[in-house]
Amino acid sequence: MREQWGQMCRLPSGGVVVLGYRECSAALRSRDFGHGARTTSDTTAYGLPARSFLLVDPPVHDQHRGRVAPGFTAEAIGALMPLMTEVLHERVSAFRPGDVCDVVTDVAEPLAWSVISALLRVPEEFRQDAERLLGGANPRQSGDESLNALARVKFSRAVRKTLAAAPAGRCPTDLISLFTSPWGPDGLPATQQEALATSGLILSAGYKTSVGLIANGMRALLDHPDQLRLLTESEPTPEDISKAVEEFARFDPAIQIGLRAALTDTEIAGMAIPKGTPLLLLLGAANRDPHVFDHPQRLDVTRTPRHLAFGAGKHFCLGAQLARVQARKALTVLLQARPQPAGAAEYDPRWVTRHLRSLPVRLSPNPEIA
Repeated sequence: MREQWGQMCRLPSGGVVVLGYRECSAALRSRDFGHGARTTSDTTAYGLPARSFLLVDPPVHDQHRGRVAPGFTAEAIGALMPLMTEVLHERVSAFRPGDVCDVVTDVAEPLAWSVISALLRVPEEFRQDAERLLGGANPRQSGDESLNALARVKFSRAVRKTLAAAPAGRCPTDLISLFTSPWGPDGLPATQQEALATSGLILSAGYKTSVGLIANGMRALLDHPDQLRLLTESEPTPEDISKAVEEFARFDPAIQIGLRAALTDTEIAGMAIPKGTPLLLLLGAANRDPHVFDHPQRLDVTRTPRHLAFGAGKHFCLGAQLARVQARKALTVLLQARPQPAGAAEYDPRWVTRHLRSLPVRLSPNPEIA
């Protein structure tokens, strides 16, 4: 596409596809582009219902985001680290040398779900319903709509019940408490509608994307044995692990597409873009832009990439640091177990998120991991 169209292409419908890194970055950062929805009850300029602050422009976006931002500070993430460590060590130490482990179902999903459960106080038994909730958001995997609708109702009831039991206070320890406390730019607690919408957003944006970062990254390593050896022949430093995770995010991001619309008559890279024009930002393509990255199709865990996997600008992923921490801890524990391929990887047929359904590996865990 890049060879045929260049960094941007205007479609017959009038929309614009953006493939270039600098062009995508400009659209994400510029105030000339947004979603075109002013409240969560609006429809975006490209036709999707806003529902949560993810697809809403400032100032409402800033108010809703600001209310839950304290739940993603370094201090809040630090409080979750013992839980992450416990889950990972329990999972990996259960395997004996030569056993086959599925990185997705045995490691990444339990880890990501434990974090989401702690943030939203969602019980473990809701996990299957959460899968349906997420499946219903992906047109290629809608499944039984009646079951998807039931999952939405059950999730709504679970959040309402937790909200009713959450004491209001100035020192919230999880996101549910933040909804009932006077946090945020307006100094007011969240409405129940806002709490439900934001909880649903955190579930959908935080669960499978974290799974994708871990599993997609491990698959990339297994497909590049030279890079795997770099991280296993000697004990990697925290900086080595951090660089590898950033390269995973660049190389095979869990979110590959971004949507925006022109909020005024404007331009990108000399292309005139009239007000209301929808933009399809191909973030996966931008992350492999040869004008920015040397050998972009090659996994290189020693590079320090300036990727767009978590977006940029006002809508930069609120949970980016939490996802990074989960991936770093998972990668550290998995590398200690010397993973090797043990079968074919299988991708989930979703298009909103890109992640694996299964990734079997053979482990040789060190008894000290336990």
